[in-house]
Amino acid sequence: MNAPKVVKIEFKGNRRECFQNPLEYPIVSGDYLVTETEKGEDIGIVSSISKQLCISKNISQYKILRKATDEDITKNEENRELEKKVKSISIEKIKKLRINMKLTDVEYQLDHNKLTFYYTANKRIDFRELVKVLAGEFRTRIEMRQIGVRDETKRMDTIGPCGLPLCCEKHLDHFVPVDIKLAKEQNLPMSPTKLSGLCGKLKCCLNFEKDFYRSELNKYPPIGEQLLKNQTKGYVSKVNILADQITCNFKDDTVEYLTLKEVQPLTKDARDKGLENLCVVMSEIIDGNEDDFKNIEDNDN
Repeated sequence: MNAPKVVKIEFKGNRRECFQNPLEYPIVSGDYLVTETEKGEDIGIVSSISKQLCISKNISQYKILRKATDEDITKNEENRELEKKVKSISIEKIKKLRINMKLTDVEYQLDHNKLTFYYTANKRIDFRELVKVLAGEFRTRIEMRQIGVRDETKRMDTIGPCGLPLCCEKHLDHFVPVDIKLAKEQNLPMSPTKLSGLCGKLKCCLNFEKDFYRSELNKYPPIGEQLLKNQTKGYVSKVNILADQITCNFKDDTVEYLTLKEVQPLTKDARDKGLENLCVVMSEIIDGNEDDFKNIEDNDN
């Protein structure tokens, strides 16, 4: 079996990193590996492998040390149980010091050389006193790491509204900003509760079909495009590219649902007659409610 050149390893909290395999360990997906860290060792599970070295990937500066032994795996499982007690004790310490922060998760390095505390807070926190208390309690190096609401949700191991595990848990290595205009392009209901994920921000999956929708929408007339049918003026009010259905409102208060092929000669007639285009006006009307979505847009991760 040819050894993989690059190995993607998933650590606790759905954190994934790529490592080179210069010693050509015979690694397969599902293997547990022990890796080098800044100060010590950590353990993770192989989520994917590559036979070729891809320079576009972000490769970790650290090394794969070995395949995990039974002892390593047992120690890792014990760490996961111990972390629950550590989190409970730490929350009480935070309350006692009256620090305005939310402790999301704690994570032991495999060798116990470091204990990382993940937290969220609305402003910068002075946790120097807290670090002293935690270091005295747990007798190891303490790292405080502030994370955003997306990263907080990524560490939850839960199910999304679609009934599947969250995308950020399973395959998203990095977060990409999501724009509310994507929902409009995809003809989705403009409701913050339906467009936001468990993190309270716009769903990451809105980005997945962005290129397809933008490519298809270029074939269709924009909302507000003028129509002329049997000398009756109208305009495009809605476009559904999946159903090839264009909603057309006419001056006589009628509404028709036409295909792209049916609409094209009507828009051409309107342009030939020099009818003023309503696209800019309609765009302003549609974009007028964007203030309602500021809380779920990507101001941060």
